Amino acid sequence: MKPDSGSHLFPETVDEVNEWLLRISQSLPEFRDRPGQREMIELVRQVFSRARPADVQDESGRSLLAIEGPTGTGKTLAYLLPGIIMARHLEKRLVVSSVTVGLQEQLASKDIPFLEEHSGWPLTHGIAKGRSRYVCERDLALFVDGGLMAPPGTKDFLQKMEKALGSTWDGDRDTWPGVMDERVFSLVANRAESCTGAHCQYFEDCLYFRNRKLLESVDIVVTNHDLLLADALLGGGVVLPAPGSSLLVVDEAHHLPRKATEAFLSGIYLESSLEFLSEIPMAMANGVSVMGTKEVGSDVVICQEAVVHLSPILSGVSHFLEKNWPALLAKINREDLSSGIFSGGGEQSIWRFPRGVLPGNLEKDLALAHEHFSTLKTSLSRLRDALSQRLASTGGGDRLIERGLLETGGLLRRVGGLLRFTETITAKKKQSENPIALWAQRVIQGGIPSFSLHAGPVMSGGLLKELVWSKYSAGVATSATLTALGNFDHFMAQSGLALFPDVTRKKLDSPFDHGRQGVLEIPHMKTDPTDSHGHTREVAQWISKRIHPAEGGLVLFSSRRQMEDVSGLLPPDVLKRLLVQGSYSRESLLGKHRERIERGEGSLLFGLASLAEGLDLKGALLTHVVIVRIPFSPPTEPIGEALSEWLEDQGENPFRKIQLPQASLRLIQAVGRLIRSENDWGVVSILDRRIVTKSYGRHLLKSLPPFSVKIEHPGEDFH
Repeated sequence: MKPDSGSHLFPETVDEVNEWLLRISQSLPEFRDRPGQREMIELVRQVFSRARPADVQDESGRSLLAIEGPTGTGKTLAYLLPGIIMARHLEKRLVVSSVTVGLQEQLASKDIPFLEEHSGWPLTHGIAKGRSRYVCERDLALFVDGGLMAPPGTKDFLQKMEKALGSTWDGDRDTWPGVMDERVFSLVANRAESCTGAHCQYFEDCLYFRNRKLLESVDIVVTNHDLLLADALLGGGVVLPAPGSSLLVVDEAHHLPRKATEAFLSGIYLESSLEFLSEIPMAMANGVSVMGTKEVGSDVVICQEAVVHLSPILSGVSHFLEKNWPALLAKINREDLSSGIFSGGGEQSIWRFPRGVLPGNLEKDLALAHEHFSTLKTSLSRLRDALSQRLASTGGGDRLIERGLLETGGLLRRVGGLLRFTETITAKKKQSENPIALWAQRVIQGGIPSFSLHAGPVMSGGLLKELVWSKYSAGVATSATLTALGNFDHFMAQSGLALFPDVTRKKLDSPFDHGRQGVLEIPHMKTDPTDSHGHTREVAQWISKRIHPAEGGLVLFSSRRQMEDVSGLLPPDVLKRLLVQGSYSRESLLGKHRERIERGEGSLLFGLASLAEGLDLKGALLTHVVIVRIPFSPPTEPIGEALSEWLEDQGENPFRKIQLPQASLRLIQAVGRLIRSENDWGVVSILDRRIVTKSYGRHLLKSLPPFSVKIEHPGEDFH
């Protein structure tokens, strides 16, 4: 869809935008008017001005925007400024989601305060986190006071937490002054299933509820993709503001499809689930001791019957897998199962079920298990509600009832997770509409095997459309890298935005002069990555000869093994300036690199995919980026294998449809490490001749920033 050419929608907001920008420029002399930023501000304003009312359904996508804002655009300001202005005019909240809690903190502690300070306009904002990031003071007191028995080795840390709470610590997992013991925190994390809300004696001081109340009145709610998706799975408006009353910005949006795949996964660990089932009768008996047989006796009987039926079902599934696994192991030793149906071996192996079809009677057994899990959930919910009401009638503080609530809530949480898996199995749609990946996993510990089953959609686009984009009144997806192979097609399909006919798409121009600032060189290599050993040796030789000893360099690998092998082949003079990812923490690694460059020494970073994104080294800190190979990532996980299988069934080519666009995206991100400002300069070297010898190579090259390109031929040396 083409963006509106005029400013007829809420024209007064155009003047407000200009006034805000004028105030910022007056407050900040170094602030420059950037054409790309101006264009993005106007596009975001236009799309938000088309926000639909909460009670209006619109499947056109006119209120949706996908926009790529390259490094240097100033995209954070470009979505915050029009987002705040439009949210106030429409009486809605602006919800901004980023990929990590760390980037959440940056938005809340740096970017939004910056805008408030230099615009002169008061802004209110809050960080939304999942409730399990906050401590439950009631449960903490139960463990410390002896109302619940603390697991061995945890009591001292629990007491330390209680002592700090309210003095040096506010109860937020992320503000703990020191290293948090995750095992201990999980015991007392705030959980919906056991929470009594306003009936709890600690309600007034509960940080989770205080923060929720704050979020009801702020201009901007800052969240992360995981919480955005968790709220969407709950129906929306449970943890975050109601989607229909909110404007949504998804920053770092290229991560959203991967995050969605993770969020929509479910599984059942058979042996631990059997242990869990054995705990239910005792928990129900504790409920009877508190409530009496008259109130919950019937639910106790129902739960016991469900457990009696479930135990043999899960045992039978486990037995089926154990019986058939040895034959599969023998087969994998005889045949090349390149289809990815079976992988691994030894202590950990995976059996993927082709086309999502479960073998034997597993589907029938799991459908029956689903019925019994549903019964369990209903009865446990009634017990939880009865305990909550009894606690309310006592005025709170009854340790026996609180303990019962904690136990019942834990059981409900476990049953809910199991139900989510069995529901995926029983509610499968036609594979052509919503294909599901299904697989089993075997892990051997101490010679004892344990089995689990897992499920997840091979494509998350449809669910993202249904649960996110269709719910919010307007939405913007943005990132420095959204396009692959020069277009939005891959991102649009993966994110679900392609399912709307009228989504606005825009790729902004980079503010940098890549042709002047950098060179992209393709050295002549005698080998390519298909010759693993030869290519590794040649890469080591090339690095030793061609990377200047005084410069700041970054070499990006696609596999840890090759990174380590190349490191082992380097001469001593290169090794002394080498810093390898994994040898230090990321912060320490980059700190050492910075110190060496600032002392006038050379420094060479070796890294993997995580250093190909989000790394911001300006000026002399990085003047040479080396990409060892085109970052193809053939499917090795069950979901990727199932997607390739499904595409082939549809007559599609998985390499062209998935692997090539993904490689393009990763290559753009890797190349983007070099030029981070208008004063940066340097060289990008790609040590993979397939980029000029294969037909797909020209598409990859064409999608890269417009550097000056030099292709080395035999006998040349343009070092």
